Amino acid sequence: MESQVQPNAQEPSTIAEKPVKIKKVKKDRISWWQSLIILTATLAICLSSGYYISEKYLWNTNADQISKQLKYYQAEVDQKPNDPQLRVQLGYTYFLKGDTDSAIKEYETAKILDKNYFDAYLNLSIAYDKEKRNDDALQMAVKAAKISPRDYKAIY
Repeated sequence: MESQVQPNAQEPSTIAEKPVKIKKVKKDRISWWQSLIILTATLAICLSSGYYISEKYLWNTNADQISKQLKYYQAEVDQKPNDPQLRVQLGYTYFLKGDTDSAIKEYETAKILDKNYFDAYLNLSIAYDKEKRNDDALQMAVKAAKISPRDYKAIY
C-alpha cells in the first residue's frame, strides 16, 4: 500500500484557489427615488380626482338653477314684500346671476326695512366692492361690524 501524504496546514497548498465572486443581493426595500415617484403619482391622482368630483358635484352653478332660484325668490318677495331676509336672498340671487344693480336695489330695500339687519349691510358691502365703489363698500362693512361686532365676516 502506498501511503498518501496529507498536506499539512503549514505547507502551502498546491491547488490554486479561485477568487470567489460575491453576488449583489437585491434589497427588499424601496429606494428614495422610487418612493418619490410613488408619492408624486399618488398626489397627482388624488388632486385630479378631487378636482373632477368637485367640478361635477360641488361647484355646480349653472344658469338654469340660478333662474329657478330667481323665480322662487321673486314669488316669495311678491307674497311677503316686507321681509328683509327674502329681499337679501333675492339680491344674492341677482348677484349670482351677475346683475349687481338689481342686487344693490334689493339690499337697499332690506336695509330700509330693518335698520339693524346685518346680512343686508354685509352683502351690500360685497356688491359695492364688486362695482369698485370702495368707499361705499367700506362704509357698509363698518356698519355691519357695528351691528355684529363678533362676526368676522364684516371685518374681513
